[in-house]
Amino acid sequence: MKLHLWKLRRELLLLWRALLNSRTPLRVRLLIAAALLYAISPFDLIPDWLLGLGWLDDLVLVPLVLAWARRQLPPELAEELAAPGRANG
Repeated sequence: MKLHLWKLRRELLLLWRALLNSRTPLRVRLLIAAALLYAISPFDLIPDWLLGLGWLDDLVLVPLVLAWARRQLPPELAEELAAPGRANG
């Protein structure tokens, strides 16, 4: 369980750094921003008060979009952003 949490933390940090990095392609930055905005937005595809079904879109849609953005990130940039002493462009 701890290993999964560390992997999740590492991936989220990488995506955050990619969002802030000017060398990240615009489509990837837009995907990350859209997923984050949807996660904090009060508007949902399925209202949250519908017997827990409303949380399902948050628990499925946001990770899917973030995973898609991660796959679109150029490998050399992802490697650089994942490094602890990375430079933020």
